[in-house]
Amino acid sequence: MKTLFPRLALAWLLAAGGLPAFAQQTPRTQQPTPPQRQQTQPTPTPQQQPTPQQQQQDDPAEDVLRVSTSLVQTDVSVVDKKGQFFEGLGREQFELKVDGKVQPVLFFERVTAGSSTEAARIAAARGEKIDGRTASASVERGRTVIFFVDDFHLTPEGVERARGVISKFIEGEMTPGMEVLVSSASGQVGFLQQFTNDRAVLRAAVRRLKYQAQAALDTERPPMTEYQALAVDRGDPGALEYLIQQVIFENSPNSFPRNVAENMIRNRARHIRRQAALLSAATISTLEGVVRARGSAAAGRQTLFYISNGFMFDNQEGDSARKLQRVIDAAARSGTVVYTLDARGLVVGMQDASSAGVPDLARESGSPTANAYSGYNSTAEVSATQEVLRGLAEDTGGRALLNNNGLEAAVSKTLNETANYYLLAWRPEGIETGTSGAPKFHKIELGIKGRPDLTV
Repeated sequence: MKTLFPRLALAWLLAAGGLPAFAQQTPRTQQPTPPQRQQTQPTPTPQQQPTPQQQQQDDPAEDVLRVSTSLVQTDVSVVDKKGQFFEGLGREQFELKVDGKVQPVLFFERVTAGSSTEAARIAAARGEKIDGRTASASVERGRTVIFFVDDFHLTPEGVERARGVISKFIEGEMTPGMEVLVSSASGQVGFLQQFTNDRAVLRAAVRRLKYQAQAALDTERPPMTEYQALAVDRGDPGALEYLIQQVIFENSPNSFPRNVAENMIRNRARHIRRQAALLSAATISTLEGVVRARGSAAAGRQTLFYISNGFMFDNQEGDSARKLQRVIDAAARSGTVVYTLDARGLVVGMQDASSAGVPDLARESGSPTANAYSGYNSTAEVSATQEVLRGLAEDTGGRALLNNNGLEAAVSKTLNETANYYLLAWRPEGIETGTSGAPKFHKIELGIKGRPDLTV
């Protein structure tokens, strides 16, 4: 498993014990069974009332208290080099490690998302019993797909591209029984943010997606991006000198005081970082609410498309790392796989001060530090803003769809890729808890023996 960032824990992290979404209490001697209808037992007459000894023997709660265990489950996709689901794997081919220790796989099934048997197989993996009505609910619900539009980090062009991607899905990819939700970071979708198979409702939700003017971090000249603001605040002399030269040119090349220009740049950089941190925190909090709304993974897997232009991960402003880890944890508990889409499509470069109509005076200033920065690598800035998109996807079992102009086709391919998965469960015996016996997070690794060509 790959990490989101060096400061973040690995994504597929579960606490052994104390997790209602994963840990289920079952008698140790009872094996997972397929769903069956519960039989109603007749009420005993007064003459038939059991004795206290019989009550103690027949009370199922007493059995659970005396002998209990937990089953932990996870669903995994296995794809080949073409990104297609790989069929035909068996339990013995999977290698499961928890904190580096090999664990036996006690339950194994191949599952089709949205099928009539999905809920039943998930219940069996947990050691539960469900009745026929619960098993048939999956037929009525079908697959679950979420489009989360990060309108706090989208340009007007990005919003239009997001609307186009979702509209193409609604008209061409959505199938009967599929439950679809359109959501946004700002909440502008309003009451239309609901799971539905009604195309008219979804079309209306898409029409509500508008560009958010407050997403602009800075409107002063020369333009300063969040990437540049971070560089200034972190003491990059080249970035500072480059922007100072641009400010001097914008105002009065011959008489504008350098110390005033430097103070302006430093103050703007701090303001941009703080505003960016607020927008990022709002985005992550809204995303967590959407992911947690489903509850547990008992209803099966759901696919979430996160559409954004990306943003910088600035852990020094706010607590984005902790909040993003909560999103990843919620995704694991609810069976949500996140695929991130960069709405910029194929990015070949970004606008800087010189390309925005401001002569690049830094190149003419003769300053070595400004010269070194004036032609800064815009590709590095794009990569930095995509880091969150990569981590969020990889740490929830999905993929980041970046630098791609065919986002509509990518969505279609993703739906095919996530239509099937393997469901595994194991008993976390002998796994250490945290201090004072409290649950702690664990590193879970899954691989296919002898098949380096397959990706889990």
